[in-house]
Amino acid sequence: MSKEDQRTSRVGRKSCSGVSRRDGESKGEWTHSTTPLCLELEEEFGNIHCTIQLPSLHTMFMREDVADPLKLSRDYLNMEIEARSRFAPPELHKTPVHPNFLFPFCMQSRLLRRLCYRSYSTAKLPKSSGQQKPLNDEHHHGQNEDRGIQDMMDFTSDMISVASGSNARGSAWTRTKSRRGDEQRLVASLRFAEGASVVPLSPPPPGKVSDPLGEITYNFTHPAANKYQPESNTRIEEQRAKLSARVTKRPISLEKARYHADEELFAEDADPSTSTVFAPGTFIETRRNEVSTHGIVLGEMLSNRRWRIVMLVSSGDVWTPLRDDVMFAVADFVPNDLISRCGGNEVAGNHSELMARVKVLQRLHQVDKAVEDAYNKIQRAARSLYSRTRSSDPHAWSTVNLADAAKIISPNPDLVHTFAVHKFLMKQSLQYVADPDYRVARTFHVRPQAHVDIINAVTAMTRQGDAPSNPLVEFVPKARELIARHQQIRRSTRDESPSIVPTKVKWAPADRQILTFLLHSLRPKRSTQIDPYHVGTFAILKRLHTNIQEIHESIVHQTLVDLGVIAPWQDAASLVGKVDQSPKKQKLLETQEKAIIDKAFSSPSPRQTASAPVPLGSEDFHLQDPLHSIRHDFGDLPVFVIDDVTAEELDDGISVESIPTEPGSHWVHVHIADPASLLPVKHVFSEAAKKLGSSSYMINAPQSMLPRALMSHGLSLGSALQRGEPQRVISFSGKIDADGDIVDYKVRAGIINNVKAVDYDSVNAALSLPTIQRLTPFEGQNSSKPHRSLAAEDSKQLMVCNDVVQRLLARRRREASFNVSAMGSEIYLRQRGAPETLINLKHVAVFRGFPDLRYTVFDPASEDAGSRQMVAEMMKVACRVASRFSQDRGLPLLRRTAPPAILPNPSDLQDLLQLRTPNGFVPFVEVLKKGVMLGTASYSVEPLGHWGIGVPDGEGYCRVTSPLRRYSDLVAHWQIHSALLSTSPTFSTDWLKNYGDALVWQDRARKKRQQLHDDFWKYLYIRHQIESQSPEARAVLDNLTGEVISNGALNTMSMHFQCQVAIPKLGISADLRNMEEDQVPQIGSIVPVRVEEIKLGSRPQLDFGLIS
Repeated sequence: MSKEDQRTSRVGRKSCSGVSRRDGESKGEWTHSTTPLCLELEEEFGNIHCTIQLPSLHTMFMREDVADPLKLSRDYLNMEIEARSRFAPPELHKTPVHPNFLFPFCMQSRLLRRLCYRSYSTAKLPKSSGQQKPLNDEHHHGQNEDRGIQDMMDFTSDMISVASGSNARGSAWTRTKSRRGDEQRLVASLRFAEGASVVPLSPPPPGKVSDPLGEITYNFTHPAANKYQPESNTRIEEQRAKLSARVTKRPISLEKARYHADEELFAEDADPSTSTVFAPGTFIETRRNEVSTHGIVLGEMLSNRRWRIVMLVSSGDVWTPLRDDVMFAVADFVPNDLISRCGGNEVAGNHSELMARVKVLQRLHQVDKAVEDAYNKIQRAARSLYSRTRSSDPHAWSTVNLADAAKIISPNPDLVHTFAVHKFLMKQSLQYVADPDYRVARTFHVRPQAHVDIINAVTAMTRQGDAPSNPLVEFVPKARELIARHQQIRRSTRDESPSIVPTKVKWAPADRQILTFLLHSLRPKRSTQIDPYHVGTFAILKRLHTNIQEIHESIVHQTLVDLGVIAPWQDAASLVGKVDQSPKKQKLLETQEKAIIDKAFSSPSPRQTASAPVPLGSEDFHLQDPLHSIRHDFGDLPVFVIDDVTAEELDDGISVESIPTEPGSHWVHVHIADPASLLPVKHVFSEAAKKLGSSSYMINAPQSMLPRALMSHGLSLGSALQRGEPQRVISFSGKIDADGDIVDYKVRAGIINNVKAVDYDSVNAALSLPTIQRLTPFEGQNSSKPHRSLAAEDSKQLMVCNDVVQRLLARRRREASFNVSAMGSEIYLRQRGAPETLINLKHVAVFRGFPDLRYTVFDPASEDAGSRQMVAEMMKVACRVASRFSQDRGLPLLRRTAPPAILPNPSDLQDLLQLRTPNGFVPFVEVLKKGVMLGTASYSVEPLGHWGIGVPDGEGYCRVTSPLRRYSDLVAHWQIHSALLSTSPTFSTDWLKNYGDALVWQDRARKKRQQLHDDFWKYLYIRHQIESQSPEARAVLDNLTGEVISNGALNTMSMHFQCQVAIPKLGISADLRNMEEDQVPQIGSIVPVRVEEIKLGSRPQLDFGLIS
């Protein structure tokens, strides 16, 4: 029969039962069909057994809608060979592996991922071989939406579309699979996942290559592969062999490796644990590093000071995500009696546990099917969701919660439909961005239409290639020229003061689109969703920088700096507000704030002259003090407001009174600013404060929670007295006995008349207390600062305060608690006023010079001394008194709690207590050596204890001392107002519980944002010092040592080990990378290190290397 006859023979297409073996093949090896199609392919491609077998090609393409199965098969095989040669390391060119391993190399092509997965899934063994059939793909990757069952079934139609150049689908085709029973397959899956014995393939005959991670053996002898094969990469081969040597159970999938990759660097949880515990039997979905999976909780484990969930997924594999990775949870999904028989370890301990897990997997597969069906049903209805949830302002963000979105799509959504909507919204990352505390808030931020349009426009540009009409083609040469020029200017002006020089060079409209796209891509984000900016950013940067090896946010940031769009000292954390809100809008808001304040304090105001009571509007303050009639006047009692010289929000003062009839006992009074006496709960400033949550102290973008103009109208302590008005406060008073116990308390609305503002250093000098001397590693030692002299009576009063504080500290030392201490650092501007950081998208700007910064290093244990310690301890008294007041009055208040530290060996506690400093600190590294895990703070309406500061259960600790800077403290003040007036609480218990749950995540998000900001400025300054090559800088940076503060961990992407080190000279901790396993030092070791790499951008990164 001729080749043409073979191509067109329908008989050959519909029959693949004839099987033959080549000479020398053993019974158990892979075989191929003798059909004309396979003979034709074998003649053309040689003896090829890639990740797909020839009979499988024959089966897949024997469809009535396939006009030329030979061409389609040839296209596939060529695509696979090219994919391997282009994207995979050299040893994979001739070595078949699970297609998961190809993911990092095929990441840009969704079709290639589908090709690899489908070919792996459809590979066959003859029934007579007696060998175990490779697992179907859904058992390996049933959780991933992009790689799910539907993608497998659509493979052939996709190939047809590619071959024909159209998107038309073929006629209906049903894929059939031979099954040996659901339960048997699940048992096999579990055993395979747990590394149990699997029937091995026959030893490869001469000429065959065995996969080092070892699942299947193939031949790959296609001569065309040599055409594309790059030179051998010894390093990758060594890494792969290294990983193979470490695998003792089932080889880890690349999807799982990617999920857990580089967790130290990309850790998105600010604390090592959270208070949320997921009980066994809970159904959860987890997301990290743009990988998602779901499964059933078997238990939890503590690993390297982090809580991990032991989760059984559909493949039978066990994953161990972090608690904070959980995005969706359904409690009690599996009955207690069944889940209790599963065991809580990664591997089933016996046959009973194995069979129990099979039952759990059967339930999980039912959910998979139900969710898949629901997902397919909602897609059509969900098409209009974006148009209904986006803001009417094309440049403004909006929000939608999951429940509302589910109701829009389906009037009566059940749990399965809600989960399907959740997965849909997570997948549509172009339009929807999950809130950082999504698991609690269940809220998505809806991307503005203008942002979506820019993403689509730039993505379209990247697909146009080098066409003359492509705006990228015009942008690149212009941009390269500016980059080179601006880099030279910055090098030559690095010692100047920072300045911006505008130019007359304008960006074209298409250029502005590209620059805006890059600017938006710097928005800090979690990796719970696919980044819609990734592809466009990659394409732009590869055109601009042809020699870069890796795409990182730092390159985006540096490119925008080099193009004159943002200043070199502009960090991503503070950039968000400037991108979303132009300087013109910001100026308008400030003008509106001033207008509201001026109107309210005009004399007389319209509401004061009204003949009848007028309800409060959103811009109305309280006309009269709500607590006027019950305020206690403290007369001439001195109230000391102790703070930094530069502080503007003065919200606390302290005073002390002796008790003549009780020697050794004293009343201490903590007087707190009373903004609740001016601000109603629904005032626009209150609502804005709720949204902000707290003041932020970013170097180039400080932001007060309440308008600064309001501070001078009686809020900041002392401001009212300057205006000739009484200073309103809420006073928390505690009676401290000789043993340091709080034996009585009072909470009152007060008036203070004798405010004495003084700075910390002046108090230390007056009381002969130790003055804090911070280290300045890159300059000479600080000279002592001038201080104010205090009157003798004031010094006497403060000395009594300090005596009371020492009693409180002695009382706490009798408790079995401690705090940890590790060197820290701070960076700030020497002169007030941030350098200019405008965003320049219309004209090219030139930035010159560098900010005048001071880098200081300190020990927290030393900082908590003298006058700072005095103020801190008085604030703790106020918070304990507030909790007692709440409990005795039945007033719901939110308390901050922290559980006791977890010690693997309880007897170690006494050893740690012996190491405490007089103020209760233990070196952090000593805590790490003992494997201690400190409890994470959270919130509760119950009077739970706070272990770190020695507050027992039953007393509680309510934060009330910063109502000008923390919204949660302002909430507490509104509650206390209602109690003092004997009216109903402003906020219900349920409201406070919900607010407390959200506040945990909000606090951590703010802490993370501040950390990213601080890290950026510190690393920027360190890089500046490295580039300066000054003798002072070299003396520091050439002699660095690191103290190891974590166990070593394998970075599954770089295939090297890493650990964390504290750098005492710099007051920072960072990663020590690129080590072999035998090089990883033990916790507490002191090792010489050097700075290896500094990356700025949305996730600043400073890496160190060992000096051998």
